[in-house]
Amino acid sequence: MSFIRSTYLVAWREATERARSRAYIVSTIFTLVLLGGLMAVVVLVDQGPSTYEVGLSGELRTVAQLPARLREAAKLGFRRVLVPATVLGGDPPPDGLHVIAVRSLAEALVVALESK
Repeated sequence: MSFIRSTYLVAWREATERARSRAYIVSTIFTLVLLGGLMAVVVLVDQGPSTYEVGLSGELRTVAQLPARLREAAKLGFRRVLVPATVLGGDPPPDGLHVIAVRSLAEALVVALESK
């Protein structure tokens, strides 16, 4: 028997033995429920499209074609959009879209998570 084949057999046996244990099953179910909950929180908290990039120090930088992105967000039915404070001015936002200027990632998180 080759080294690779014997290694495969040992690994397969260990994996099947672990999968039969109650602790493994409970911890796997707990992990999946936790990940599903975190994904649900991300979906529920998301208030609109991203119109900025986050720099390494937490500052927000604008992205290209912000007015076009805001018009598209309004078409898709978004009501609130967070934008970097450095891009205020220029074209007025589309009707029905509330544009909120933020200066940092921390401020964006506070605004995004506050109750409406």
